[in-house]
Amino acid sequence: MCTNIQCEDKRVFRELVRLLRKTNTPKKYQRKFYKHTDKKKANRYNKHYIRIGCGSQELVIYDKTYQLTENDLAVSYEKLPVGVLRVEVHYWRSKIKSIEKKCGSDDPADILWLLMQESKSRICKLVAKCYLEQNYVSYAEGEHQIEQSSFTTATKERMLLLFSEMRRKQTIDAAFVLMERQGYRTNDLLKKFEKLGINPVPLRQGYAAERMLSLPAILHKIEDCPIKVELSYWKWK
Repeated sequence: MCTNIQCEDKRVFRELVRLLRKTNTPKKYQRKFYKHTDKKKANRYNKHYIRIGCGSQELVIYDKTYQLTENDLAVSYEKLPVGVLRVEVHYWRSKIKSIEKKCGSDDPADILWLLMQESKSRICKLVAKCYLEQNYVSYAEGEHQIEQSSFTTATKERMLLLFSEMRRKQTIDAAFVLMERQGYRTNDLLKKFEKLGINPVPLRQGYAAERMLSLPAILHKIEDCPIKVELSYWKWK
């Protein structure tokens, strides 16, 4: 099951994929990486490609325009959107068998029709399981909201440290390891950010927007109406 989301500015999805890469992997799931004999090529590809899976299903998110260009899949007469974000949900045989048991049929046509009807809800459910629904904000905006919150001084200190570390660290888990070595408690921090309504991963410094919707929010809203991200074109490109 899959969906493509189009955008008129490639900076939006490239920044969103960067933010998604930094999110910690949920329990029982594992981040899987694209592998190639050329490590530079693999690293470059993994900057635009995310694959998270467990034993029976996996979520794949990638910059479709980058993939088409990188693999020479685009033809000269085809006009591609400036940005395309591809979201896929893959089911393995064990997951299909549980669906067959639940719907009382093992006819491939019945299962295919069911998955077609339920594709949106299933994609949204797995994305919400893997990613926080809090919107992304600039570092200055997030710092301001944390400082103005009603949390205790000690909690604000921990939140500001995590928010700052996420400008450099590649994952939230890596930031937690560093903070715990320094004697900070981290087990409740994601809940604190959830309560505040912002994501603990800030937008890139100098990025052309102050705020961006989370991927779960985009998927829930995009079918009903276009989503506008306010970009300041004189900023980071």
